[in-house]
Amino acid sequence: NREILREEISSTVTAILGLVGVRNIDPVTSKEHILLSNIFEAAWRKGEDLDMATLIQQVQKPPFDKLGVFSLDKFYSERERFDLAMLLNNFLAAPAFQTWLEGQPLDIASLLYSPADKPRHSVFYLAHLNDQERMFFITLLYTAIETWMRTQKGSSGLRMMVYFDEIAGYLPPVSNPPSKNIILRMLKQARAFGVGLVVATQNPVDLDYKALSNAGTWMVGRLQTERDKARLLDGLEGAAPGVDRRTFDRLISLLDKRVFLLHNVHESGHQVFHTRWAMNYLAGPLTRSQIPAVNALVNAKIDDVSSLRPSLDKEPEVESQETIGQHTVPELPGSVPVSFFPVNRGISDALHEAGDRLPAGATQPQYWYRPVIFGQARVAYFARKYNISHEAVYTVRIDELKRMGLIRWENFGVEPIDLDNLSDSPLTEATFNNLDNFAIENSRQLSDIQKAYEDWIYRTQAMVVRLNNALDVVAGPDVSDDDFRKMLEDALAAKKESDIQAIKRKFQQRMESLKTRFDREDARLSKMEQELGHRRLEEVGKGIENALGLVMGRRRTLSTSITRRRMTSRAKADLEKAQQDLKNTEKAIKDLESEYEAEINQVDGKWQMAMEDITDEPVSPFKKNIFIEKFGLLWLPYYAFEKDDGWLTVPAYQW
Repeated sequence: NREILREEISSTVTAILGLVGVRNIDPVTSKEHILLSNIFEAAWRKGEDLDMATLIQQVQKPPFDKLGVFSLDKFYSERERFDLAMLLNNFLAAPAFQTWLEGQPLDIASLLYSPADKPRHSVFYLAHLNDQERMFFITLLYTAIETWMRTQKGSSGLRMMVYFDEIAGYLPPVSNPPSKNIILRMLKQARAFGVGLVVATQNPVDLDYKALSNAGTWMVGRLQTERDKARLLDGLEGAAPGVDRRTFDRLISLLDKRVFLLHNVHESGHQVFHTRWAMNYLAGPLTRSQIPAVNALVNAKIDDVSSLRPSLDKEPEVESQETIGQHTVPELPGSVPVSFFPVNRGISDALHEAGDRLPAGATQPQYWYRPVIFGQARVAYFARKYNISHEAVYTVRIDELKRMGLIRWENFGVEPIDLDNLSDSPLTEATFNNLDNFAIENSRQLSDIQKAYEDWIYRTQAMVVRLNNALDVVAGPDVSDDDFRKMLEDALAAKKESDIQAIKRKFQQRMESLKTRFDREDARLSKMEQELGHRRLEEVGKGIENALGLVMGRRRTLSTSITRRRMTSRAKADLEKAQQDLKNTEKAIKDLESEYEAEINQVDGKWQMAMEDITDEPVSPFKKNIFIEKFGLLWLPYYAFEKDDGWLTVPAYQW
């Protein structure tokens, strides 16, 4: 998956830069990180190895001219690239770096099983490394484990256990070291592939909360501080909502030495258990000089692992032969399918490749065939729950098989070929190599190998269905990453629009009711204002009439004036109440509008993380849907040029 590959590249690059002393690395803004990540991705897209020496050369002269929309020199000047190359080269030239070129390669399959296919455990000792070197190695180790994990089919059983003692500093709650993202990602996803992760620390407060909440089994010992206990209880509540925090708080506080509280999120209860009493005679951490002696106890070999990742299997371009071979096709007892690869490469290309290793005038080669074990299978996948079907082709080529036994098929995968281009007969006057490179004596053994190949496909080659449960989006392998992203964006937009419409419906009736009340109160207020004006005029008129009566000597009663004044006061009070009611209604409308806007704004927050809530669900094929299209011996053609007393062979085919 492209996103996972980029995350692994990002972690590796961050680890390398940290190893050479670059600090505060932001993958988005760091020019060093962006340059190295693009160099790694360009190499891995081409299937090329990238060791430190090649990396340093490509830092100075990258295999691309632009980064983003800017030219390479404008984005990262040649002088700056030279400084970075010098920084990497100084580390490469340092005597301390030579230890990184020794030891066993990070081939996870070989670390899990011995050459005799017996399971074994591997211990990685880091006490002799400094902090930067430890971070570099941990990042590479977990990257290698995740890469191997992605090649496995889904499993409900345990296939591999990864134990990390004293993990504090590699999965912190605040900072983001290179190791954090990959370990956190594996804590979320590894269980689906049968990979179990165990982490141990004396200080839970130094662990990321999301890591704690993804743990399914908890063994809690005596804690030294309340902060550690609070952090652990927060994580436990996140992993198993509904746990009785007060009960667990009390139980943890009562734990004695060598006593642990066991909680499994899949069980309803918890247990308290004691560890066994054990005696050992360990003198303390190993020293650097003791490590070779420990390796010698298990006959561990020291190999050259100068590449940052395992080398790709490549066909040797030119090889020498003492003799050109026999003129008849070697056969195995029994019925063995045999095919011949076509000559699809011109002599001129072969001569150019051979270069000065041929004598002048050597233009008439002979044809020489070399055998390989070849298999190609077509597999149909069906995920009926999601209405997804997919077809995949798996092709393997084994150049030599010196002994019978377990075959690591993942090491022999090649690009599929068009089987219609294969021939049932060789070129005339061709010669053939013998079958000495294969420990196969008859067709039955080859049939057993074919069955093992078919079983490997059934066990390990699962179709991965990408799911986003929050957005109800499902995609199979036929959907590209860009199309899947577009599906998520469309679903997200539809979900948000649905929520917005629901909110609008929710507030519409309340808003219409308030606006109707506002209009009614506003009309009532206008009417009251008019009535108050009339009352005041009547009161003034009556007062003038009473005053004139007094002047003219006419006797008038004051009761009418008092009544007018009382009515005016009442009208004024009613008006003030109506004004207050209108203000209250206007405030209620504004509050409802604010509430509406707040809920609309919450829609974005609600779906903010939905786009990244992606899980991979492996779907294994049925054996009846694995179709072996071709399996047997395939003869590959070579040009054989006579040279001195021997022969020089060059591939006459392009795979």
